[in-house]
Amino acid sequence: MRVGWGGLGWGGLGGWGIGDLAAGPGIGYGATLQGMSSLTQATGQYWKDIQSARITREQARQMSLDTERRRIEFRAWYESVRPTASRILDAERATDIDRARKDPGETEVLSGRTLNALLKSAQATGNYNRGPEVPLTDETLRHLNLTGATSVGDAGLLKGGVNLAWPEVLQENGFEKPTKRLTRNLRQAVDTIKDGEPVQPNLLKDIRGDYKVIDDLLTQSAEELSPSQYLEARRYLNQVHASIRVLSDPKVGNHFNNKWTARGKNVAELVDNMTKEGLTFAPAANGDEPAYRAAYQALRRFETELNGAQPKLSSEERPAPEKPRDR
Repeated sequence: MRVGWGGLGWGGLGGWGIGDLAAGPGIGYGATLQGMSSLTQATGQYWKDIQSARITREQARQMSLDTERRRIEFRAWYESVRPTASRILDAERATDIDRARKDPGETEVLSGRTLNALLKSAQATGNYNRGPEVPLTDETLRHLNLTGATSVGDAGLLKGGVNLAWPEVLQENGFEKPTKRLTRNLRQAVDTIKDGEPVQPNLLKDIRGDYKVIDDLLTQSAEELSPSQYLEARRYLNQVHASIRVLSDPKVGNHFNNKWTARGKNVAELVDNMTKEGLTFAPAANGDEPAYRAAYQALRRFETELNGAQPKLSSEERPAPEKPRDR
């Protein structure tokens, strides 16, 4: 039996009557439970999203740390392979000594570069007495040109009275006057140095002027000369130029007062003396070639045995193959 309240219906409750409440109390409970379920799910999803965000943030942080670690490792690797001045010098020295031990060209030996590479390698050991006994003749020592490590030029042509042996090409076709005048002035300059006096500026100016005249004439005559003639003249003129440069060196007197002289009965004594005096090998002058070849062979043997290296024998030094024995 449904009892209504007549005109007193609950309009504010959507027209529900008391009968509706009596007939369906489960409707209100279901909505409540559904709301609570939704709230629980939303709350769970919220904390799940919070945790997921934390995990994502931690992963991002770890990836950032890993990226930074890789960046540091890359920097360390790059620094280990990056070409620096010291590494370039070390590589150049290693190349020079390897070439010096094997079979350098004639030009490198006569320029003094190969001898200096062997010298530096021997000096780096710090104990020259451990090397083999390799004798040096007085003739070889007399023709070795030494210079200070910071000095310029080369006094090889100025020793022995400045007896310049001009190539035939530089003795004719307009070269006669400047070459004779330059020879005379160089002798005067050397005499001044031997007396302990500096070369006068006017004399240096005349020497440089004559050299320029000869240099210009040789350049202009290049097409008229054979390649061998031009190269011979140019090589000698380069030696003259090196001799002129040394005249302005404050320590030029050491070239003529026997201070910068090769000394030693053997290679060990020569290396020791050059080390104490801070000397290096200067290029060979005309007539010094045999001494430089002999010094190279002696230095190579000394340095390789001192460092325990095995030099590559030249074709002249290789032993002849043994003949097969008859069986």
